[in-house]
Amino acid sequence: MNIHANIGSGRQPAEPERRRFTVDDVRAMVRAGIIAEDENVELIDGEIITMAAKSPRRDDMRAAVADFFSDNRAGAFRVAQEAALRLADDWEPEPDIVLIPAQMRPSQARGSTVLLVIEVAVSSLSIDLDVKARGYAAHGVREYWVVDAKRLVTHVHREPGPDGYASVREVAADTEIEPTLIAGLRLRLAQFGFDVLDGDDV
Repeated sequence: MNIHANIGSGRQPAEPERRRFTVDDVRAMVRAGIIAEDENVELIDGEIITMAAKSPRRDDMRAAVADFFSDNRAGAFRVAQEAALRLADDWEPEPDIVLIPAQMRPSQARGSTVLLVIEVAVSSLSIDLDVKARGYAAHGVREYWVVDAKRLVTHVHREPGPDGYASVREVAADTEIEPTLIAGLRLRLAQFGFDVLDGDDV
């Protein structure tokens, strides 16, 4: 290899090529022990992303929201927690909570078939509101909530399209939210009894 080829030529070296992975690639890495089965990673747009460590606050809020939906499902839907959601060959996030039709298994769910995707965020808020929001919208997830577990607000995303959600609104803790595809079921974050957190408390 001629390592001096670009020296003095005025040409910039080529950008390194980034390897994009698929769901099958990731599963092969898990089988080979390259990625541990319990490692907190997600496949986002072909990249293997190591997610932030989970916090007690996030876990408590996720459990409260998941319990609410489980207690009120009445056979109309199923509640899956931290289950892989295959959106495409190179997109497989693991949302905190996914509501799917009652007759569907979590492994069968796809973007256009889920009723609601919920992410509960503390340190992951920026990626949930940006990268994941665009990915969920582009792959047909009809409604997506991001619960800010520190500020106690919910970012409600609706009307998905290839460039993101056309409707995004921030809902305060004391305001009821009703999922578009589950009529008559309303919740308020305030009902769970959490206080707003300041600073770095999680």
